[in-house]
Amino acid sequence: MKIRPDVVELLHAGLSDRAIARRLGVDATKTVAPTRRALGLPKAKPGRRPAASREGA
Repeated sequence: MKIRPDVVELLHAGLSDRAIARRLGVDATKTVAPTRRALGLPKAKPGRRPAASREGA
């Protein structure tokens, strides 16, 4: 599996799989979810919230 840097950036920003898929025009189950699992990141929590800043990470 090839990990896309744009997907990684948005995952670290705290976006959900579906939000990333909509923004980048990719499939959430074939591109975003496997990348999240490969990075060991938990699923995004539901609800609206601002993305985390890089300083807080």
